[in-house]
Amino acid sequence: IGLLLPAVQSAREAARRSTCQNRLKQLGLAVLTCESATKAFPPGARTRSDWSIANNSLTAPGGAIDHGVWSWGALTMPYLEMQPEYDQTVAVSPDMQVVIDDASRRPILQRRLDAFRCPSDPGPALNENRTMQNGHQIAAANYVAWNSGSRGWLKGETESESNPDRRGIFCINARTRFKDITDGTSQTLALIEVNPDQAVPWTKPEDHVFDPDDPLAGLGRPRRASGVFLGGFFDGSVRAVAPDIDGEVFRGFVTPAGGEIINVR
Repeated sequence: IGLLLPAVQSAREAARRSTCQNRLKQLGLAVLTCESATKAFPPGARTRSDWSIANNSLTAPGGAIDHGVWSWGALTMPYLEMQPEYDQTVAVSPDMQVVIDDASRRPILQRRLDAFRCPSDPGPALNENRTMQNGHQIAAANYVAWNSGSRGWLKGETESESNPDRRGIFCINARTRFKDITDGTSQTLALIEVNPDQAVPWTKPEDHVFDPDDPLAGLGRPRRASGVFLGGFFDGSVRAVAPDIDGEVFRGFVTPAGGEIINVR
């Protein structure tokens, strides 16, 4: 029995990886469908028209805010066969805080969603590390938009410092299209799988931000052979990425129009 246990565990993890790959692919296809339907990829966050962004600060009339915007994940719901959920949340108010404060609608945002969770993550449904105002929590997601975050530029940069060609697709209020991915859709990351301790609230724009000083921070699956993690690209493919990939090569995958030449199979 002791000899069989490692083989059984390996088979189970292989099955989880296959499921994870399929979920990431479906999520990626939803993002591509959004572009086809609306003529733009979903933005990393959508704000109200009376909000503004400058110098790495999102502000609204009356003061600074950082909780009330919907993420790309929430905006992708109609393309994930989640139109009823969309109608009861995003369509109700452009301010997510309004919805999360509504006790009748809050469960929609707190329900564990397989579409955004890796089956290898045994963690709780709610993201316990990040809370909304008033202490409410939202369901966690392992699949996140690459180089999104609340702003959409590289870690440590402000809006005025960032080179637009180095930004990811999922910038705040962006209307990016396929034509803007001049590096090639097969060489530009859309979505990435992060470690459980890096999970984010799936409706809140707190996605993974590329850190040039530590390119692979928060990535890698120790339970998998060689610790590989999965990435979804803008051509609809999902590929395994080795945790020892060269940092400069990985940087090339982050930018849609950086002009890098990547030769990786």
